[in-house]
Amino acid sequence: MRTKKTKEKGVHDYYIYPYLVLAYLVFLMGILLDTPFPFWLHLVMQFILVLVLAIYVYFMSYTDKDLQKRAKINKTNFNKDVWNVVVEYLKIIVYPALLIFTLIPLNHMARWAYVDITARNADGVYEVVTANVNVATLGLFALLLVFVITMMSDTFAYITGKLLKGPKLCPKISPNKTVSGFCGALFGGVVGAMVVVWTTTGDVALRQFLTNQIGYLSAVMWFAALVGLLGAAITHAGDIYASWLKRKNNVKDFGKWLPGHGGVMDRLDGLIMNAMFIFIVMMFVVFVV
Repeated sequence: MRTKKTKEKGVHDYYIYPYLVLAYLVFLMGILLDTPFPFWLHLVMQFILVLVLAIYVYFMSYTDKDLQKRAKINKTNFNKDVWNVVVEYLKIIVYPALLIFTLIPLNHMARWAYVDITARNADGVYEVVTANVNVATLGLFALLLVFVITMMSDTFAYITGKLLKGPKLCPKISPNKTVSGFCGALFGGVVGAMVVVWTTTGDVALRQFLTNQIGYLSAVMWFAALVGLLGAAITHAGDIYASWLKRKNNVKDFGKWLPGHGGVMDRLDGLIMNAMFIFIVMMFVVFVV
């Protein structure tokens, strides 16, 4: 996040970029491996990566002459200032990187999903027609849940908020958000999730997988409605969290890109939170249920 307040604390862009590049390379390695990349190994590698880069930032900050001068002028504890830089750095990199952490595994979720295709025979008994079929469209299904729920909740929140107005949801943090807009967001999220199910379950393998994991198709629709409702609420919470961050740092926009929209990050705040939620849901569906 490019704000004056964070730069005054010694946080620089060139501390952040190496982490994002290396984090993506870790994911790329998992994608290119012939065998599935164990999820626990991914978490361990990301933890090690964050730890190594935190150490890197510590030593970079320890040799930062500007930071040393500010510590002398303000008569503060230099070591504490250095650790504050590390903390600010970790807070900044984790937030935007969460989108990479979730979307790439979601896109390749199908590598863990296999199902037996069943059908009724002449006697009305279900039997296996094709065994061990890969659910190739599962990644697309998960990504559509992320983007469609986010898009529909934002769209319906804007429309209902403009038309109905009403009391403010959190005026001190985001004065433009209303209770009616939040209700519209919930409705939009439910509609978006159900549309995704309607349009993707034409794929036999995906439909068989979802019904095996969740229940009959009607249960899948109820499950999608619940996911859409919670996803929309979390998307809205992500928007509010981003507004709180900007107010805390006394800035109007996250960056200079996309002027008038608050920067790129302002377009991704709700998407990041919803992607995390859908990632947890899909992990539950694939590995737990």
